Amino acid sequence: MDVVQWIVAGTALYGAVLATINHLSTKRASRPRVVVRTTTGFPVCGADIGEPSIMVEAANNGHVPVVASSFGLRLPNGDSVWLGHSWTLTGLPAPVLPGRSHMVAEPMKALALSLAHHGHTGRLRLIGFCKTEVGDEHRSKPFTFDVDDWLRSVA
Repeated sequence: MDVVQWIVAGTALYGAVLATINHLSTKRASRPRVVVRTTTGFPVCGADIGEPSIMVEAANNGHVPVVASSFGLRLPNGDSVWLGHSWTLTGLPAPVLPGRSHMVAEPMKALALSLAHHGHTGRLRLIGFCKTEVGDEHRSKPFTFDVDDWLRSVA
């Protein structure tokens, strides 16, 4: 190969790499990117402050809107506790526009009573999740919830 052929081959390879990067970037930008966080706190609505609660928030970090259809907590055995009936600002399903989020909260005492009623005790490793209307499930990082500790606060 002479120098001209090397330059042509190098230019073609460079163009192919750029086209691939552009394609992957465009494909990623058109997909929903939902980040789920699980925190604890007190839900606030106007002047009303709620009980200590587990809050699951789905933030849309992508460029396309998504619709959150349900929220919950995944138990260590794979079962789920569905959230959203106790406290949510707009109800479900809820549109989550790019750059926005939606949150649901469940009082910790009510969660502890529900878990104990279904035979769960002690410290549990839970994962918050949000399901979208198209069936995707997005999960938070795991966190520890002590059922017995919250049951003592109920008594």
